[in-house]
Amino acid sequence: MKIKQGNKKNTDVAWPKAMAPLTKKLFSWKEASQTGIPRRRFQRLLKEGTIRQIRRGYYTHVNSKIPAKHLDFAIACKHFGPKAVIGGLTALFYYGLTDSAPRHVWVLVPTERRRAPALFRCIRTNIPSNIGVIDRGSFRITTIERAIVDAFKFSTKIGLETAVKSARTALSEKRTTVSKISHQAEAMGLFHMIQKHWEAFTA
Repeated sequence: MKIKQGNKKNTDVAWPKAMAPLTKKLFSWKEASQTGIPRRRFQRLLKEGTIRQIRRGYYTHVNSKIPAKHLDFAIACKHFGPKAVIGGLTALFYYGLTDSAPRHVWVLVPTERRRAPALFRCIRTNIPSNIGVIDRGSFRITTIERAIVDAFKFSTKIGLETAVKSARTALSEKRTTVSKISHQAEAMGLFHMIQKHWEAFTA
């Protein structure tokens, strides 16, 4: 990801105290404006390099500790709201269960969400966003067990071969167990679905 930055001649421009809560996180202009900062001062901070523009409408303080590889994850979770979760093929790649880097960031969103920027691939689901999900601070992502179960649930989009290979890899590397995958599937109401594939990835 190419991050737009200022000229970096002076990054010591006073950071408004009201914006202190935004120092370590990704934020939008709307969030910045709610702190009371005038647009002109915001633009000056951007030009001076104190604020970095990550993508259109999203920014970080220059000292933000969010890794560059996670910025699009953070944007996805902020854009789609508190129920959005990084999942699907992106989660499998995050855990090293597939070698294919997805072209888009896969995001699990509630069924009522419709529009999505080109950067993201939305997977609509009615499974609660608090089941099998880890909060990484700047973004939320499915656990390795849910990523595997989701791979089978959305096998028409991800590919059954990819789902089976991912499950086999996780088990062979002792990253999880059949029992944990089973419990995750049961919590998601998908136990019978995953049971159909036991032999394929446990043999």
